[in-house]
Amino acid sequence: MADKTITEMLRRALRADKRPLLQVAKAAGMDYGNLYRFRAGEHKGLQLESAERLAKVLGLELRPRKGR
Repeated sequence: MADKTITEMLRRALRADKRPLLQVAKAAGMDYGNLYRFRAGEHKGLQLESAERLAKVLGLELRPRKGR
């Protein structure tokens, strides 16, 4: 089943990542507590700049779908 939102994709990638969350937070320039709460679903979303940095650290990219 495909992820429906960028938020869901980021959470899934965070849960699948084998690195300690603190390491991911530092690499993305994010606060550990905020990232922990985001991963746990306690935060509804992230600011766009934070989401961009996190996606880069997790090896994700946003691109147009084929046929659009």
